[in-house]
Amino acid sequence: MRRFLNSESAAVATLALLSVVWGYNWVVVKIALQYAGPFQFLAFRMTLAALVLFAIGRLLGLPLAMPHPKKTLLLGLVQTTLYGSLMTWALVRGGAGKVAILTFTMPFWIVILAWMFLGERVRARQWPIIFLALCGMILILEPWQLKSDYFSNLLAVAGGLCWAISVLQIKKIELNSQRELFALTAWQMILGSIGLIALSLIFPSHPIRWEMPLILALCYSVIIAAALGWVMWLFVLQRLPANISSLGTLAIPVIGTLAAWIQLHDAPTRIELAGIFLICVALAGLAMTTETRKKVPQPNTT
Repeated sequence: MRRFLNSESAAVATLALLSVVWGYNWVVVKIALQYAGPFQFLAFRMTLAALVLFAIGRLLGLPLAMPHPKKTLLLGLVQTTLYGSLMTWALVRGGAGKVAILTFTMPFWIVILAWMFLGERVRARQWPIIFLALCGMILILEPWQLKSDYFSNLLAVAGGLCWAISVLQIKKIELNSQRELFALTAWQMILGSIGLIALSLIFPSHPIRWEMPLILALCYSVIIAAALGWVMWLFVLQRLPANISSLGTLAIPVIGTLAAWIQLHDAPTRIELAGIFLICVALAGLAMTTETRKKVPQPNTT
């Protein structure tokens, strides 16, 4: 049993399970928003998730001291407060599948922002891939006609951009090991949750309906998707090459789209399906053409 747990087969199986867990979480959050306002639900979710992570870290004997307090605070505001708010707000009126796909345009924003502000070279064969993703995004947004969920689609794209900015922030935070990454994740969650609590007070929504679907959604989103999901992600990163791990995460928005289609009857149109297909192909192409360097992975954003 111990030999299996230390094998690549166990890591691949864990990655497959993680993709299902994080993919389905988009549907779970969409359901939860029927019973609570976006900022209220997100404040509960991220605060509880951070506390669960601290508890897991203590049980595993991981270092929990806050690394680089100022940078961690800024990361929490961008990653948890801003990205989380945009993503959850987009789910209020938008379909879970489309929001997931548009949010996962994050890797393309990273390439562009790193080229503009960090001077990192964009490889020649990556430009056609970025153009392919742009075409897919246009097909999903359909700017030639204003739809009821047009605003939510823009929020999802903005959320992907904020996610990319937070990843660039992490690249500037010096960590000694992935063990410190666990503490960084927990601290940025709890600090970002302060901003979410403030937003929930500034923009109050309808009273929270503490019914069973909301309670189950919180349990899934906090314990399974956020806390255990992050532990599984670290397990995968320690046993698989970074490019394989990145390719595995491509299944997350696809699973989110399929789950929303099946459970929520949120069927995309033919044009939207074409856009989703182009973005998925572009994501796979970008993952395969990105140089594998020693880098710190981004905190959990599901």
